[in-house]
Amino acid sequence: MKTATSSLAAWRGPATYLGLFVFRLHLGVIMVLGALLIAVPAVAGGSFGPIHSDLTIEPGKQFILGGGQGGAFRVSAKNTGTVAVEIKERLRGGGIFGKTTLAPGQRGVLRFAAGSTAVLLNPSATNARLDLTITGDTDLRMDYEPVRTSSTVPAPRLTESELSEAMGQWQGSLTYLDYSSGKTVKLNTTMRGEMAGPNQLLLHFDYEEPNKRHVLGTDTLTLARDGAHMRWDKSDFTIQAKQWLPEQTLRLVLEGPGQDDNRPATIRKTITLGRHQFYVKKEVSFSNGQASLQRHEYQFNR
Repeated sequence: MKTATSSLAAWRGPATYLGLFVFRLHLGVIMVLGALLIAVPAVAGGSFGPIHSDLTIEPGKQFILGGGQGGAFRVSAKNTGTVAVEIKERLRGGGIFGKTTLAPGQRGVLRFAAGSTAVLLNPSATNARLDLTITGDTDLRMDYEPVRTSSTVPAPRLTESELSEAMGQWQGSLTYLDYSSGKTVKLNTTMRGEMAGPNQLLLHFDYEEPNKRHVLGTDTLTLARDGAHMRWDKSDFTIQAKQWLPEQTLRLVLEGPGQDDNRPATIRKTITLGRHQFYVKKEVSFSNGQASLQRHEYQFNR
């Protein structure tokens, strides 16, 4: 039997199996897989069918899924244990950021980019248990690794030159969650970016409402001298991750405390910025332990 460091495609074998398989991976992880597993040639970014697993993570240990795979994958998780589990995403190009913390009994659906690693951390002194369903590119590495501290990971840094790529005129939309109705609303939106001073970017928005009335607004982004922090209007963020994508497109993840719906929350903003695209996704996690939700997303092109 292959160890957990082997890819899932490697141990599926050449035949088709139907049934319930129970196997024990080293270091105390127990996985229970019940599925119809069909052998598929191993190709980059390929999908190998959904995987269901019952995962036990020992106290103070960190379990990883993926890392370097060609495609994206999704994890539907339920905390079936008695202690909270922290779930993070480590980007292929460096940087790691928290996605959510699942309290006992809580569910969440988390998406991981191509090449990213899902990091599942049990910081408690008790075994943690998760019921997982993994879809997408499931040709994933699975293993324990030493728990990394923030002091061992260089802090991502942004430069004024990189920030200035947002300058100019953009066309697109804003899609946001209306808390009063529970529905998403999409508005045609234009945006103009300008550098107002050293390390300061202004984003001027023009929103077209359903009744064709236009509403104007401006966001002020100020990059700290160290390049590792940013103030976005009245909220302070730390740059958690920085990744270069194809065609000189930059992906940033910012995270910090703030307010949403008049409640304290952790705010995460994911920025994708290139010559012809500028996307900003805002996610919110409230202090009651519920999974993060997508509050809004800007999508601009030029």
